[in-house]
Amino acid sequence: MADWSSPGELFPGSLIVDSQELSMLLLEINSECPPFTRFEVAKRLKELCQYDSNRRALADLLKEQFVTGLQSMLKDDNEDIVRFAIYTILNFADDISTLNEYVQIMHWYGFRCTILTIRALFTA
Repeated sequence: MADWSSPGELFPGSLIVDSQELSMLLLEINSECPPFTRFEVAKRLKELCQYDSNRRALADLLKEQFVTGLQSMLKDDNEDIVRFAIYTILNFADDISTLNEYVQIMHWYGFRCTILTIRALFTA
């Protein structure tokens, strides 16, 4: 059976998109859009973060928008959107020790500390 995945891809079939599309999604998630639209945008961001090049674009080119978007998602009333944000954060963990650190931070201190950790990760 052929392997259609590429290096850095967590799940076969993930998509690479350009930074303009990512920027548009971040603008949408940071706006006052209807709940269904917000859910769909958050879901799309979660899916796109499964691919390494999309994560790099978010971390390098769009980090301020991305951090703001994650903060917005984590504060959302919709539990699914909060889950999408957590899943997205965990996609940025590149080794098991970092992953364990994220899980401990979320468990012990809540989401604020996680956002601070993401900012530190992006500026390191």
